Amino acid sequence: MTQRMKVRTFHIRLTKEHLQSDQDALNAFFQDVAVSDVRTGLITGQTNFWSVIVMYEEKAETKSESANTSEDVPLTFEEQRTYDRLKIWRAAKADETGTAPYLICSNSDLMGVARQRPIDKAGLLLVKGFGSQKITRFGDEILMVVNSERQ
Repeated sequence: MTQRMKVRTFHIRLTKEHLQSDQDALNAFFQDVAVSDVRTGLITGQTNFWSVIVMYEEKAETKSESANTSEDVPLTFEEQRTYDRLKIWRAAKADETGTAPYLICSNSDLMGVARQRPIDKAGLLLVKGFGSQKITRFGDEILMVVNSERQ
C-alpha cells in the first residue's frame, strides 16, 4: 500500500508568550512523521509569525520503536551540558541565517547529538535526523561544539 503525501501548516508566533510553545508543537509533530519537505515564510503584520508548511508521510512504527525511546530517558549531566551548548549554537546560527531555530536542527536532533557525542562526520551520520545535506551545512560547526566539551 502506497502512502499519500500529507501537508500541514504551522504558525510560529514571534511573541515571548507563544514562541517556545509553538516551536515545541512543531518539534513534537516532527517526531511522529517522515518529513519530505518544509517551506517557510515570514508573515509580517499586527503579529509577526513564521508560516511553516510541512509535507510529510506518516511513519510506519514497529512495536519496539513505539514502546520506549531514548528521549524518555533523562540526559546525563554531560549530555545536558552538550545539549545546552548545541541549543546556544543553533540560536546563533538561526540569527546569522535569518531562519527559525527548528529549521536548523530540531530539539530531538540536538538531543541525539548530545547523547551520541560523535567525533567526526561519519559518527554524525549515525545520529537520527542527520543526513548528508544537514551534515554538509552544519556538521563542522556541530562537531566543534561537541568536541569543545572533550577538551
